Amino acid sequence: MKGKYVMLTLMVALMSLTVQSQEPIKEGSKDYVWSYQGNKKEHTFGVYGSVSGSYSEVLDKPTVWFGAKVGMVIDKKWGIGLSANVLDYDRTLNVVVSDGTYHLESAYTAMFVEHIIPIKKWGKIHLSCLSGMGQALYRYDKGFRENRPWYEEIIDTEKFTVDELGAEFNVRVKKNWWLGSQINYRFTSKINLMGTENDFLNKTSYGLTVKYGIY
Repeated sequence: MKGKYVMLTLMVALMSLTVQSQEPIKEGSKDYVWSYQGNKKEHTFGVYGSVSGSYSEVLDKPTVWFGAKVGMVIDKKWGIGLSANVLDYDRTLNVVVSDGTYHLESAYTAMFVEHIIPIKKWGKIHLSCLSGMGQALYRYDKGFRENRPWYEEIIDTEKFTVDELGAEFNVRVKKNWWLGSQINYRFTSKINLMGTENDFLNKTSYGLTVKYGIY
């Protein structure tokens, strides 16, 4: 629980600093990288890239997911792109084997679509859903891998599908830089990894994002 409170405290502090440090956006500055004139209106295309860190609980322990996204924004309201997330579960385990210690590792990649709600020039709300594939595994720690062939370094591994619903609130910090807070809920297919419940990654995550985008 301590990790959760630290993450929430950081979110409040960083959002407060962001609001205080906003600078006015010049009139006429472009918020897209390309446009074309359609039959009825002009269509615009923007881009962004972001990195994130989010708090969640895995196997009843606080942990962090690190993520990255690249997206294209259409008409300033719809986004589509790719995302990747990696679990940082830095805990030594020894439950399912008796000949060493190991760590839990997991990651997934996905495509996402989102609806973007602009709040004047200074803020945006992103409502997103993503779908993709991932893997979870136990790997022996380094000291117990050295005398094993590479194909015996993994104790157990499972692939899974993942779907995620999320909401993100972004505030412009300076020109094309944005800072945000996010909440996501992750659904996975059954993960039959030894010593775990098959839904152990089905959790809510709370996090922070840093984004560079022209959109």
